Amino acid sequence: MPQILKKAVKERILQGALDSFLEKGYRSASMQEIARKAGIAAGNIYNYFKSKEAVFSTLVDPVLKDVKAIFGIRVRDLPMLIPIDREGIAEKRMDEFIKIYQKNRKVFVLLFERSGSTKFETTRTIVIDSLSSAVIRAKNTFTKHPATPEEEVLIKAYSVAYINGIIDILTAKIDEELKLKALHRFLPFMRNKLIENLR
Repeated sequence: MPQILKKAVKERILQGALDSFLEKGYRSASMQEIARKAGIAAGNIYNYFKSKEAVFSTLVDPVLKDVKAIFGIRVRDLPMLIPIDREGIAEKRMDEFIKIYQKNRKVFVLLFERSGSTKFETTRTIVIDSLSSAVIRAKNTFTKHPATPEEEVLIKAYSVAYINGIIDILTAKIDEELKLKALHRFLPFMRNKLIENLR
């Protein structure tokens, strides 16, 4: 008779995995340790997940999907260079991103700081590239002059600083309220500097 899979057991496995991956990183965390933290036999994990990578993917996929929805920007939604309602769109995007972070703090750290040796280890770079491509497309679409090679380099540098700044602020080991205050100061500053330099 097949074993009945229980949602509570799956949730314990995911919580044990999250704790293990955060403590040791993907490569050093073991299925045995995850099982121990979940309070089950190691072999039982395989009734729920095919592999350690499947466990990791189950944890980070929903957050990654949400992050990509915000930073996988369509040109028409880009807050930095659209003249109409530029600030309103930017604030909405920032609020969406903060909500994702607040709902998934540990998974956010796992995705952006502890995903080495997984298929997700390039997530930060992908988000940066997505943002810089969107800004270049917006510059070419919404301004009188297309981006010059110099401006493209500036946009790439801006995107690196913007995304790394957000991640560094949100993963800092300080009070959550202080993080949000820092983020609310950082994002408008970066956005305004970009606008000033690309008009």
